Amino acid sequence: MALRHVLLGLLVDRPDHAYALKRRLSPGLARKQLINDGVLYPLLAKLEADGLAKSVERSGRGRAGRARRVYSVTPAGRAEFRRWLLSEEDEQGPPIHELFVAHPLVKLLFAGHLSERELQAKLERHGARVAERIAALESFRSVAAEEASDLGPSLLELELRQLRDRLDWLREALAVAR
Repeated sequence: MALRHVLLGLLVDRPDHAYALKRRLSPGLARKQLINDGVLYPLLAKLEADGLAKSVERSGRGRAGRARRVYSVTPAGRAEFRRWLLSEEDEQGPPIHELFVAHPLVKLLFAGHLSERELQAKLERHGARVAERIAALESFRSVAAEEASDLGPSLLELELRQLRDRLDWLREALAVAR
């Protein structure tokens, strides 16, 4: 599971508390779009239970002064992270059938059931969503660049290229549908 190992990698880079880990996983996203606490906290607890991470309570700084649980990687966690990093695990991509059941454009397989106007509207709406996502990703490019050791600007660029290609394809499909 990649998220488990990505968290280990972030902790290899530096110890951190859960909210900071959430921000490092998704730089520039609004608070409500960050990884769900119901996923993050059990995963951190599992990393601890497996001896891959440990945590300590640290007193807070600043006005709030809240105590925070700070997580760090153990030697076993560092070894597991390196094992994963050198392996081909999590690199195979999704199963091919997901293209036909989970892709954002899967409904276009049934475009023949739509009128020309309905198809145009569907393509325009999807194009607008893709353009919004591109704008959102471009808006926090500088945030990702500052945290280059985290998920890194190269993954951001890859996602932007894929989204731009999808947008180009949608525009071509829209031109044909007209």
